[in-house]
Amino acid sequence: MQNNNRTINGQPFNQVMKEFRKNFAYSDFKKDFMGRKYIPIDKVVDRLNKVLGLNYSFEIKTIQHVQIGNNHAFIPTAIFAIVDDNGKLITKTSSTKGKNVIFPTIKQGNKRIPDYSNPKDIADDAASAGSMALKKCCKNLGMPITDTQCDQEPPVDNQKVYNLTINSAFSTSNKCIKVNVINRDTNKTRDLIIWNNQKATLGEDRISKMLKCRVGTAFEAYVEETEYKGIPQYTLKALKSPKKSPITA
Repeated sequence: MQNNNRTINGQPFNQVMKEFRKNFAYSDFKKDFMGRKYIPIDKVVDRLNKVLGLNYSFEIKTIQHVQIGNNHAFIPTAIFAIVDDNGKLITKTSSTKGKNVIFPTIKQGNKRIPDYSNPKDIADDAASAGSMALKKCCKNLGMPITDTQCDQEPPVDNQKVYNLTINSAFSTSNKCIKVNVINRDTNKTRDLIIWNNQKATLGEDRISKMLKCRVGTAFEAYVEETEYKGIPQYTLKALKSPKKSPITA
């Protein structure tokens, strides 16, 4: 049977998978203690329930505790499946995505070291391993769970989109990345500044793609208008994610 003729949660297959693979909003992502962005598991489950309804299943078949040296991890083997409204299997995938066990630290001399005799919360680590396995299964089927695939939104209320074109080669220093750009709406040129400590927030992959773009590349961005020694410039706040963008595609 052709999938195009089947329905999931009362909707045509193609429409359901389009919603399943839709980018999450920039504001849906959170930061961990190292500043890395991630999509919370509740956002994933909300989408599954909204898009698939009761037409999916997730089962953890086994969960193993693996130790390599002082490193401990839980490795679940999980199966995720989607069925149509007649209960017929459409697709399924599996994951063995693991989660490291977290240990508290203790003071030893002038340093703090992990206390490997006292795991912080084994139950929570095991549950996190299951959540990561579910996200990996969804990623296998096309759900965009990384911040490089999200829809960027203005980081400041009412901040408008700037239509820019790269007008020079990129220059880098130990503080920032700089490139001259043309504002296509005003036809004026300004330097665009990307501070090095912004890379994690803006997305390392996006910045790497941007650095590979040539003079004449057009893109859209949210920027803050600033000055340096009286000279107007832009500070990058976020990259917009239009379809077929040379930076964010």
